[in-house]
Amino acid sequence: MRKLILYITLFATISSCTQKGYEKNIAKDYYLKKIDFNGIQFVGKKTDSILENGIWETIVPDYVFAYGSNENMIIVKTHPNYYTNQWNVDTTKTDFYVIDLNKDEKNIYGPLLEYQFEEKMFDLNGDTIEFNHFFSEIKK
Repeated sequence: MRKLILYITLFATISSCTQKGYEKNIAKDYYLKKIDFNGIQFVGKKTDSILENGIWETIVPDYVFAYGSNENMIIVKTHPNYYTNQWNVDTTKTDFYVIDLNKDEKNIYGPLLEYQFEEKMFDLNGDTIEFNHFFSEIKK
């Protein structure tokens, strides 16, 4: 009985310390990554898969709260994160990003204001694409 209690306690301790993050493929090598212990959510690009978890490059910084994609591009909305004394997301400001999947170099545009985002979408052939994945916004 003591061993059973010890095993249950050990399992509960280990389970509570693990990170409950995730990664979701958006398009090509671009993923939405979330690290649950502090709510960080960003778009990353897997640049190497030799290691078990791969090597990641942050493409769009946190906090991502909406994105959309098609075969040509990924669009992303973020609230900027300011790491001063603690993790602090500014929900009063929204930045926009465009990732052009048809280019290998210099394919990331942002952070953009909304009017700049609309102009960039027009410049990139005015693709019809919508933000169709939404996440709860961080509360201050």
